[in-house]
Amino acid sequence: GPGTGPVRLHELMVAGESPAAAGWIELDHSGDTPFDLSGHRLVFRRDRAAGWTFPPGSALTPGRFLTVETGPAGTGWAL
Repeated sequence: GPGTGPVRLHELMVAGESPAAAGWIELDHSGDTPFDLSGHRLVFRRDRAAGWTFPPGSALTPGRFLTVETGPAGTGWAL
């Protein structure tokens, strides 16, 4: 099952005006066990269907950061 402890948004970089420009989202996990990110979504606003879902097997280990690149080279989804 999912780990304990918070996973939180640590830092955010919004893509530039160019469609090819990438942004990124950095998460951190300060808990004591791995956190299963499978099926969790990143969305810009709750009322928008557009977003990106973590694939099965995605996990964040304790004390680590995870950077998710957005835009064409990353998730294909832009902020």
